[in-house]
Amino acid sequence: MNNIRANLMKAVPLFAVLALVIAPAAAFAQSAAGCSPSNSGVYFADVTGDGKVDAIVVNKTGIIVRRSDGTQFLENEVWSNVPFYGSDPSGNAYVFFADVDGDGRADAIAVNPNGITVRRSDGKRFRENEDWTREGYFGVDQFGRLNVHFADATGGHKADAIVVNKDGVTVRRSDGGKFRRNERWTNEPYYGERGTYFADVDGDGKADAIVVNRNGITVRRSDGTRFLPNETWTNEGYHRERTSSRYYFADVDGDGRADLIIVGPDGIIVRLSDGTQFGPPMRWTRRAFIGGLGTYFFDVDGDGKADAIAVNTNGVTVRRSNGTEFTRNEAWTVNPFFGEIGPICSSGR
Repeated sequence: MNNIRANLMKAVPLFAVLALVIAPAAAFAQSAAGCSPSNSGVYFADVTGDGKVDAIVVNKTGIIVRRSDGTQFLENEVWSNVPFYGSDPSGNAYVFFADVDGDGRADAIAVNPNGITVRRSDGKRFRENEDWTREGYFGVDQFGRLNVHFADATGGHKADAIVVNKDGVTVRRSDGGKFRRNERWTNEPYYGERGTYFADVDGDGKADAIVVNRNGITVRRSDGTRFLPNETWTNEGYHRERTSSRYYFADVDGDGRADLIIVGPDGIIVRLSDGTQFGPPMRWTRRAFIGGLGTYFFDVDGDGKADAIAVNTNGVTVRRSNGTEFTRNEAWTVNPFFGEIGPICSSGR
């Protein structure tokens, strides 16, 4: 084991087990807002390129994938038989899944203090390590926490690297083989009290910057070269009513625009995007749908609408979106499926 670790030291420093999840190419609407914080070690991304999001677990020994066939997650497949995750200087681990080369398949990304390493998906496994930056690329938010996001902010169909700092937002574009030089996309601070997210809320194919504050939600649209001036997308404190609520951005009605999803103890509320604002609250479940190991929103059946996913210790349950509500529970695994390197998602609460 020591030999394996030493061989991978550049891509996989040996530190503690925490991580972030990032959406696949088909689900940039979620960016860092795709899951609820947990130590489940479960991620969702379309690693096969068939338009259906697959289930992924990350362990200290490697990466396992269960493909979606549109009705269930199939048997385990080993996609990496060696460790692959990155680390920050405090020892928190970082692994991401996003389509950085534009082939429609989400790739594995490890972020370390000395650079970003990618293992591309070929549809059957994650291939050899590639250096995509030769220096560290982390942001530091208003709380002093390190962060990095992957989303297609430029509209090039490839996930770009984005960091949020106290003085602004910086982007490094993907050219399909590396992340290019830093570009300043805001000249002033832009972060939220309850979370900062990147999602295509107006449907133009470019991920926009979103901040959630106690008094509402503000958007700065991407024009492909920068984030434009602030726009108020909600101006009331609906999202404040329950402090235990969590916020997500995903296209649940299939119109190409990321919607606002609020998950609370009494059910799921959706506010649809019309391209200029989030509409009135609509109840999409009458009862709570929360996974003990994480709650997620991804299109697992390939119909273009993000479905609700709950991960529990006894398996994975899905409630599909029909465009107006999340339908009945479906068991997508009949046995436990979770890992050791678990996601820490955006700071939204």
